[in-house]
Amino acid sequence: MVFETNCSGGKMRRGMTILESLLILKDGKIDQDELQDAFLVAWAAEMMQSFILIMDDYMDQSETRRGKPCWYKTGNLGPKAMNDAFLMESSIYELFYHSLSSKPFYKEILHLFKDMVTRTSIGQTLDTYMSPNIGEKPNLTLYTTENYEGICKHKSSYYTIYLPVAAAMVLSGIKNKTAFEAAWNIALPLGIYFQEQDDYLDLYGDPNVTGKVGSDIRFGKCTWFAVQVMKTGKKHQIKLLKDFYGSKQEESIQKIKKLYEEMNLQNVFHNHALERSEEFNSKLNKLPNSVPTIIFHNIINSIVNRNK
Repeated sequence: MVFETNCSGGKMRRGMTILESLLILKDGKIDQDELQDAFLVAWAAEMMQSFILIMDDYMDQSETRRGKPCWYKTGNLGPKAMNDAFLMESSIYELFYHSLSSKPFYKEILHLFKDMVTRTSIGQTLDTYMSPNIGEKPNLTLYTTENYEGICKHKSSYYTIYLPVAAAMVLSGIKNKTAFEAAWNIALPLGIYFQEQDDYLDLYGDPNVTGKVGSDIRFGKCTWFAVQVMKTGKKHQIKLLKDFYGSKQEESIQKIKKLYEEMNLQNVFHNHALERSEEFNSKLNKLPNSVPTIIFHNIINSIVNRNK
């Protein structure tokens, strides 16, 4: 049940990107064995996403995921849900061993997935340590652009953007380190923007569409919006953030939302998004021929202006 429940109902963004990117890299010329391998790796990427979300939801004490109660809230699982997450992770490596160990790309794909898990775990650690403990206020002096982007890179860039593209490159037989470095360099800012969008949707998204209720303010998360207040806010605005950010009281949450409105941060975000788009287009023009720009154009189109 853990696999059926947690690996379904999502956007399948990572798995689909692997398949789409591989077809582009192979010019659509892919045989049945290659397609089967690609499906397996694509599902492994979705399993990775699922076990990360199980752990993330438990640590954040989130309420819903994909319109349903979070896994740890299912059947009163509580902390036992973490065991399911570990089981799902180990199943990826078992799946690779039993199905791909005879393939020439086995070591590369295994290392890629393990590396992404490690980097994402670092991101989760950074996010957790930046968030306040129960009953404590967040240390807002840590809410800087540098620290925020460090969290974003590790939590989103690596396994959300880089992993699917790099997996397709490995499956297609690309060995050129320069190509992987180029993919890496554009994946990092894309992943940061992906997380910035998550912060936006936590505030302004429709829970009926996103499938989850916003919780960043009440849990005192280091978000793009909190960082902007610390970076550009006036003294009284920063004081208000320090006084009420991280409170679970609805009155306090509304004061923070009103602060964001007062600082016009919703429009500031939209302008920031336009700047990001220009940055992505500039980086796309510098991609080597071994990494077709259409791969990242497809990714950009799938995440720009997303509503969930």
